[in-house]
Amino acid sequence: MQEWYAGLDGLGKAFAVLGGLGGAVFVTQFVLMLIGGDGAESVEGESASGALLSGHASSDVDFQFLSVQGISVFFMIFGIVGLLLLQEDFAAYWALLGGIVAGGGAMYLVARLFAFFRSLQSSGTLNLNNAVGQEGRVYLTIPQGGVGQVEIAIQGQQRICDAITEGGASIPTDSRVRVVSVVNSRFIVEAITADKAPESERR
Repeated sequence: MQEWYAGLDGLGKAFAVLGGLGGAVFVTQFVLMLIGGDGAESVEGESASGALLSGHASSDVDFQFLSVQGISVFFMIFGIVGLLLLQEDFAAYWALLGGIVAGGGAMYLVARLFAFFRSLQSSGTLNLNNAVGQEGRVYLTIPQGGVGQVEIAIQGQQRICDAITEGGASIPTDSRVRVVSVVNSRFIVEAITADKAPESERR
């Protein structure tokens, strides 16, 4: 192994190191998710790594791209494909381009795979519709027309779930919100303003 590594040029060594590190991190995270370890919790609790792991009731693919799993699999495939192309005598720029394309495609596939696994974990344990009408706070800013995260009590436990606003407006972190409905495992929320607060609170 040392002789093989020593025989690589600078770019080849970079591909090998990135591929090896990415693979090690990805395999570790995958095993931890399967056994319910600290690396990726199921929907029964918030992920140990917060929003980056997105290990909660709603597993939106957009967030999975920025997860530890997504980043590690990108570098793993980027390194492997780039190194293979170099060894097949492709030019350096083709190796870099091939690694980037392959890594990006792998990120998407892994995002879908982890979302599927988490949907299996949540089956029969969590009914998101129980959150309709409940109030909570914005955990991760909900951008205009985009997806954020809210912290809310569902079935007696605090959960962090993906959410969008009812009218598409932006709602900043720590704002109070109310769940209006659930669509495609995503909360539709509205900001709680003074005129929408219960009469007892306005007094």
